[in-house]
Amino acid sequence: LLSFCEPVYPRQLLLTGTKGDAAVRIVIDEHGRVIAGEVMQTTHPAFGASLLAAMETWVFRPARKGEATSK
Repeated sequence: LLSFCEPVYPRQLLLTGTKGDAAVRIVIDEHGRVIAGEVMQTTHPAFGASLLAAMETWVFRPARKGEATSK
């Protein structure tokens, strides 16, 4: 992961003390940029929207053919 921003806690949910989580699926292009994403599950729509918006700004270091990966 080369560049990222953290998701913003939805203000109204923060003010009411609401806790929750979300899971998203993203597609990354050959340049390491997120080109598509969708919320897979969430405890509240605002959590999913916040996570997806943040992840759409992320940039990954693309894998290269023949390059070893760490485990």
